[in-house]
Amino acid sequence: MQTPMAALKAATAHKHDALEAIAHSKQIMDKTLTLPSFQQLMVNQYRLHYLLEPALRLTLDQHAPELAYGQLRCKLDVLEQDLRDLGLPAAVLLDDLPLVHEISDLPSALGTAYVLEGSSLGGNVIRRALLQQPDIAAQCRFYYYGFYGEDLRQRWLDFTAFVNQALVTPDSEAAACQAACDTFDLAARVFRMPLAVPTLN
Repeated sequence: MQTPMAALKAATAHKHDALEAIAHSKQIMDKTLTLPSFQQLMVNQYRLHYLLEPALRLTLDQHAPELAYGQLRCKLDVLEQDLRDLGLPAAVLLDDLPLVHEISDLPSALGTAYVLEGSSLGGNVIRRALLQQPDIAAQCRFYYYGFYGEDLRQRWLDFTAFVNQALVTPDSEAAACQAACDTFDLAARVFRMPLAVPTLN
């Protein structure tokens, strides 16, 4: 029988691949990403976390204090630092954002967090690739992609262990998988949004 984490991965695999195609993943890894595309990427990362983190923090800090989500895993502040580096004021980037699915119970919060934590898992690799693009590296210190630093693997292992012991019923697993799929759909909508403000660099 597969674990809840394996169920989440299987349920979202096709959505993960679709999001990779619109989130500049190939350009990052083959080092052809342009500065405007990187600015767009960071703006949309900020928008996505702005939509999700408040509810995630409230629900997970209440129902999963072991994860210390608010203390250790929220990334809005570091995304704002990256936007400042890029000359992009966060406050003007938040018009016409899409609606968010309900994140008020533990399964839906864990399914949603699965997407954000999984995105962070590749942060160190992405940061190393971006550092090899001088035009981008000169403009940004990559606070977001380096957020977990040496703790990256342990944070993921801790999250994985918690999910596997928390989602103990078929209904809770199904609810988490639905929330993860909804999060990927939300991310796809956000990542198709325009930049909306002129760049200052």
